[in-house]
Parts: sequence; C-alpha cells; structure tokens
Amino acid sequence: MTLFNDDYGTILKIDLTSQYISSFLKTITEEKVLAFFKKWVSKRLEHEYIAFDITSISSYSELIDIVELGYNRDREKLPQINLGMFFGEESMLPIFYNLYPGSIKDVKTLSNILTYCDVLKIKKIKFVMDKGFYSDSNITQMLQANKKFTISIPFKSAIATSKVKQFKDSIKLPSKCIAMNELIYGKMTKDTWEYLDDKGEQQQAPVYYHIMYDDDKRNEIENRIMTRVQKQRKEFNDYINKYQRLPKDIEQYEHYFEIKQNNGTIICTLKDEVILDEMKNEGFIVVISNDLTNVSDVFHTYRRKCLLP
Repeated sequence: MTLFNDDYGTILKIDLTSQYISSFLKTITEEKVLAFFKKWVSKRLEHEYIAFDITSISSYSELIDIVELGYNRDREKLPQINLGMFFGEESMLPIFYNLYPGSIKDVKTLSNILTYCDVLKIKKIKFVMDKGFYSDSNITQMLQANKKFTISIPFKSAIATSKVKQFKDSIKLPSKCIAMNELIYGKMTKDTWEYLDDKGEQQQAPVYYHIMYDDDKRNEIENRIMTRVQKQRKEFNDYINKYQRLPKDIEQYEHYFEIKQNNGTIICTLKDEVILDEMKNEGFIVVISNDLTNVSDVFHTYRRKCLLP
C-alpha cells in the first residue's frame, strides 16, 4: 500500500517495526518537509483567514536541543517544545507547522512567521491571532509587510484599557448586541497607527478597534470572585469567634479585607475598591484589525478560532 508519493521513496509496509520507523523518519529531511508544505499551501482556500497559534508540548527528553523551560499554558513544571501552526480559519485545515525552543514567547515568533510566508509563497494572507502575539512592534512589522491582521490586545496594554474606559458606559445597549441567543455587545472605532516604513519615512495606516463585552462572562467571573471573598470572610470570622485573636496566616485575608484592632475588638472591612479594580475589564475583549471593519465579523472570526468564551 503506497502511503506517499514515490518521489520521496516512502512505501508503507504491513508490519512497521521500530527499526523501520526510525529508518523511515531519518529520510524525512527538512528540505522534504518544506517541499511538501509548498505544494500543500497551493491547495488552500485563498480567501480564508489564516490563524496562527502556538501550543506547548512538555517533554522529559534530554536529547532534544530545543526542549527548554518556558511559559507553559498547562502550568506544568517541565521543559517543553513550542509547536506553531498555520491553519485555515474556515476550513480548519492545517497549512504549515514549525517547532520553536520552549523558552521562546509567542510575541517573538512573528518575524519567523513572516519569513515562512515568503518562503512558502503564501498569498493574500490574513492573520488572526490571540493576545500572546500582540506588541506595538509586531503591529508595525505587519503594516510594513502589508499583511492583513486581526489581533486581540491584552489588558497590560494601555490601548486596551483606554478603549474599555472610553466605551464602558455606552456599549451595553440593545442596538450593540452582536450575537444570536447571547448577551454579547460590540462597538467599532476607527483610528490610525503611525509607523516608519522601510525607508524610514513616517506613515499612517487606518486600523479598527473592536470592543466586545460578554455580560454572562462578566457575571460568571464576578460570582467566582465574590464566592471566594465570602468564603474568606466566613473563615476569618469563624477563627476570630473561636480563638479571639488574629490568625497567623493573616496575609491571605488582607488582599480583600482591611483588618484593624480597636480596644481589643477585631474589625474586618471589605475593600470594595480592590474588587472593583479587579473587575473593571472583566467580560471585555479588545481587538485591533487593519482589515475587518464590522465588530460582528470579528466576533464570529474569533469564535471560530475558539479565542472567545
């Protein structure tokens, strides 16, 4: 039974011994892999968005050079390899993959991605990526390369927090609902992004900020936080009532509570401002795009990529 094209000399045998598998894998060089991807890329849907994402694969191996400690999405304390993959946002077909050292952060892989786009001759590419890939320099780099993109912005960025603050009081209106059977609200605002082109000249490009708000998600997070707060309050009060003194691990309560002693009386007051600060951006997501102008399109694009709740 033939498994691949005979040009690669790869014929599937009925009994695959470990020796045969090892020998077979040695014949798959990087050049052959790249040649396959070049042919595969030509078969993809030209009009669809290409999502790029990275996942971490933990490993105990001491024989793989790129296995390194790094940010682990599953919070495993093991060295890892990062696997990056292009896939069609509509077809969900994989287009290309590459391996990266485990210590490399998502945001640092963009230059490598753009290089592979040129090598593989991927035309009309439209990136949709999550917040791990966002940085000011990455936005500028994609504008310089004339690439279409739609990227979520993390709230550590002042841009995301400022956009939420700007539209927080006006986004939850019936006319802003963008999803069927869900309380998802959205708003688009147009802006410009200033950057230097490859000649060092100042340029401006139109960009669109999409602010989306999920009412159910915010309520879920608020309920989770308040359940934790009320549990801590009960634990603290039960301890005080039983022992009439402060617990040794009082630090765990001081994040949400202001604890004072007045004439032998212990007073525990909830810090409303701490909880309100934690909750200020919950339920919101901010996305920047130089391609999509409709916030509903952005929502459904990200929903298909499983980046939104």
